[in-house]
Amino acid sequence: MLDEVTRGRQLQPDGTLKQWFQSGDMDLFIWSLAGQLVRFQLAYDRTHKERVVAWQSPGPLRHYQVDDGEASPIKNRTPLLTHSTAPAWSQIAQRLQSQAPPHNAPWLAQIVTILQNP
Repeated sequence: MLDEVTRGRQLQPDGTLKQWFQSGDMDLFIWSLAGQLVRFQLAYDRTHKERVVAWQSPGPLRHYQVDDGEASPIKNRTPLLTHSTAPAWSQIAQRLQSQAPPHNAPWLAQIVTILQNP
């Protein structure tokens, strides 16, 4: 289940509130302004082949694969986001819903709608 990492709650210089939610295989970052979702990043398959879905109002969904920078055992490089082919958006929406907190978070329905209608 996605639980809020309260130490990750930050008021940004532009006035948005950034929140971080985490489960075993997902990280969800949301930015809201006056209670309205304005941006999110969902990292999933973190323990296998991590990928990221990113959205910022009013733009399109974007999908990335994470290059973890660990290709060489003798070099420790910074992880990078690289473009990836579009996934099955509805499957990602279902995975998010299965990890959602028991209280219906106000942002959940909006994110699911965005994922189901890319």
